[in-house]
Amino acid sequence: CTLVPYDVEAQIQVLKINAQTIAGGFATIKPKRYSMEYCEEVAECYLQNGAYTLCIDFIQHLMARAEYNAKPLPRLIRGSIFEVIYRSFFVKHGDFNERTLSSTLYMTLGDVHYQLDQYEDARQAYTWALEEAQRQGENGYGASVCLARVLLKLKIYQDVIPLLEKAQGYHRNDSEICFMLSEAFRFTDEYDKSLEYVNQAIALD
Repeated sequence: CTLVPYDVEAQIQVLKINAQTIAGGFATIKPKRYSMEYCEEVAECYLQNGAYTLCIDFIQHLMARAEYNAKPLPRLIRGSIFEVIYRSFFVKHGDFNERTLSSTLYMTLGDVHYQLDQYEDARQAYTWALEEAQRQGENGYGASVCLARVLLKLKIYQDVIPLLEKAQGYHRNDSEICFMLSEAFRFTDEYDKSLEYVNQAIALD
């Protein structure tokens, strides 16, 4: 798929593999904890297969579980004999043990909402992705670009400029960033800067 993006047979095989990953993976981990990496993989499979509603439901379930895990009482009993007894009798499926979601999961949630033209929801998800990336000591470059893309859709041009100017500090040779900056400056009536950035985008392309 990477080498020949329009190879239909390859795309079909990817969809089949994704479906098997989802079905087989859940069967495998039922008695275990859900790892963050596995959850990221499942969410990405849902997204690639176009199962947008399932993807949103899956990630929202993880968010609710993470919020519950962050509360003091669950944290206190986690790993205790009480939890072991409870799980052995009542828990039929795997569980999510984290107190926060990864930036990758929030990015996938944003991508799903973006595909559905749900731009306000996408904006919120990408904001969470950026905040989580920064909390982990990362620059959040990918989340910044996706958030800027949504802000342009929402016509919130004044917020696009500082976001992308900061992102440019990490990657100056991204023509998409230059083009989005050009659009933001064009709609805030700063035409000289708009022309400067669109020329940069053309040169990079």
